[in-house]
Amino acid sequence: DDSIMTVLNPLSVKGKNSILVKFDDQVLRVTVELKESKVAAEFSSSTLYDVVFPTSLDPFQMIDLVSDERYQLDALALDDINAVITSSTNCRPCVKQLTNYLSNGSSEDDLNVIYIFPENTTLASIDKYVQIVKSNESNIKFLKGDINAFRKRYGLLGLPDGILVDKNGGLVKNHFTLNNKKPI
Repeated sequence: DDSIMTVLNPLSVKGKNSILVKFDDQVLRVTVELKESKVAAEFSSSTLYDVVFPTSLDPFQMIDLVSDERYQLDALALDDINAVITSSTNCRPCVKQLTNYLSNGSSEDDLNVIYIFPENTTLASIDKYVQIVKSNESNIKFLKGDINAFRKRYGLLGLPDGILVDKNGGLVKNHFTLNNKKPI
């Protein structure tokens, strides 16, 4: 069968190792237990909790670090494909990723790039990012907001990590970075 299974979230249920799996638009709990040198797998579509998977961009409150304008993230004017990348001021891989992306001529791609920083970020603290963008004449937005809530909502793990959304705010892909920019 050519069905696609997506592992969504590892769990620990009653001392057994479980994962949530999305399969044919159903969420199943798969429990794996090692007994007498055999592995037993149990599939269960009944769960005692609600599982909500984001399918679109949520209305996170953001502030533009350059213009100081306030935005609701889902109300931004979006292009066909948009990368929303989480970052921090002292993230060397984030700076390197942006530098490589721009130096490879990627800024001409049909990809609108939005960086999100923690709420306490100042324009002065992201100066290295701003200078990289200015020198490449790129139109990358730098926003700040509740990065932890954003990362939790979309299951983002490290820095840099992000999501791709379409022009309607629909989630195209999560765990996206500018290093793996072949989105579709």
